[in-house]
This record gives sequence, C-alpha cells and structure tokens, in this order.
Amino acid sequence: MAVQVVPQMHAIAEWTGQDLTVGISVVPFQNLPLVITPAVTDITGNAGDGSRFILGIGYGFSF
Repeated sequence: MAVQVVPQMHAIAEWTGQDLTVGISVVPFQNLPLVITPAVTDITGNAGDGSRFILGIGYGFSF
C-alpha cells in the first residue's frame, strides 16, 4: 500500500506474508525522474534475523 503524503513523497507499507516493510518514496527534484526509496524491513521479526535497512534508487527514461 502506498499513500501520497505530498506531491513528491509517498508513504509505503508492504506485507510479504512473512516480513512487514515500511518506508517512503521521494522524488527529490521535480524535473528529474529520480526516485529514492529508503525503508526498514522485517519490523515484526518474523524472518528471525532482525530489522534491516534497505534502499532503492530508480531513474525513469524513455527511448
């Protein structure tokens, strides 16, 4: 599930059946198609190896 907080930021929550992940997705520059998504996964501890920080970076382009 993702909810728009402001035009360039979304709050994200994801349940994979084992892990709960929460994070935010940010577009830092309005005119640049760059998306940065920091998050924390396994918040519930069900995987057994503790919470972990994850980071995704994406760049959109068309050709």
